[in-house]
Amino acid sequence: MKIRQCRVCGGTFETPYPRSRQVYCGDFCKRLWADYRLTLTEYQLMVINQNGVCAICQSPPGSGEANSRPDEKPRLAIDHDHKTKRVRGLLCGLCNRALGRADVVPNWLDRAKAYLESTNRDTKGLSELSPYGVRSVRTNG
Repeated sequence: MKIRQCRVCGGTFETPYPRSRQVYCGDFCKRLWADYRLTLTEYQLMVINQNGVCAICQSPPGSGEANSRPDEKPRLAIDHDHKTKRVRGLLCGLCNRALGRADVVPNWLDRAKAYLESTNRDTKGLSELSPYGVRSVRTNG
């Protein structure tokens, strides 16, 4: 084993074997640099500039969603333009996935808004056929 310094965060770590070419202390640092060319300090400054919350919904990381890695502290996701690779900001996991969907499917935001508006009409508790041909019963209250 050999002690090395992470090229992203500056922390020290042990390599699995002496001739290892590992230069990152873990997956997060590796992804920060390999995917976004960010250092840990730059990421932390982005978190501070956004007051530690999602740029869209203003929620702290991990709120409203299950933590897929219970051994790790929830983090804000790095939002970036997939074409230009330009980093736009930090988002919670839910907003990041929703925005990713909007980038891929044409008119997704307009369609989602229309869907929500069509299903939120006041029907005074009457059964009706939804726009999708499914019978639904709505109640007020």
